[in-house]
This record gives sequence, C-alpha cells and structure tokens, in this order.
Amino acid sequence: MTSKKQPSKGKQSGTAPATPATPAAPTAPATPATSTIDFEAIARAGADAAEDKKATQVQILNLGETSPICDYFVLASGKTRIQTRAIANAIDEKLKGVPIQRRRQGYQAGGWILLDYGGVVFHVLLERERDYYDLEGLWSKAPVIYKSEPAGD
Repeated sequence: MTSKKQPSKGKQSGTAPATPATPAAPTAPATPATSTIDFEAIARAGADAAEDKKATQVQILNLGETSPICDYFVLASGKTRIQTRAIANAIDEKLKGVPIQRRRQGYQAGGWILLDYGGVVFHVLLERERDYYDLEGLWSKAPVIYKSEPAGD
C-alpha cells in the first residue's frame, strides 16, 4: 500500500517541540516522514477499537483515489451520546502511540464526533445522525475495504 503525504496546513511557526524517542510527528506542515505511515493500519486499528466498544455499522472507505481530503474514512455508529464518546475515547487510546497530532471535533455534543489523524478521519455518529447525513452515499465511489457484520438483535 502506498500512503499519501499529509497535506501542509498553515505556515511553519519556528521550531516544533521536541518529542523524546519518537519520530517527527506530521504536524502542520507535513514532514517527509509522513510517507512512511501506514494509514490503512491506523484505520483498521481504530475500527477494531470501535468494535470493542460495541459500535455498529463499522466501515472503512478507501478515499485514496477518490478525494484529496485523506486516504481513509472510518465510519462507526453508537446508540447513545455516551457510547459515541466511549467509542471515540477507545479509538484515541488505541492510537495513542501513533506519531500524528490528532484533532477532535464534536466530542462534547456527541452526535457526530470527528477524529482527524491526517490520512485517516474517523466519524463516530449516532445512528440517526448517520442515517440523515448518509456519508456512505456521499462517498459511494470510494471502495469499502471493511464492513462489520450486522449486529444480531
């Protein structure tokens, strides 16, 4: 698998803070080290973490050839805001060793939590939000590389 470099965002602001014993994190702007990050492995690890918290409808979409936004979208649903937050926390915990500065949005509201890991963007949504926004339909040209089994009721 080839990984794209994370696009540069913003101006460089002097020297980056030193992180002991880790490679240079691909913060804004991106560094050449970003090309060695396996974004598919990050997507799969995050999907596993979501499923560990009983997320439903977990999917990984490969956007590499479809969009310049990122390489992968990981979609996961939860039944309650408490569950969506727990899923987001589990993803962050599983990926805490990944040398990428992540951004998080929507955590307090909990209806749609976005975790941006550069080449991978996780969308953790309430089921009704997911049905309404239909991200799968919006990105229907992107190949699905993983889809969880339907939950047995």
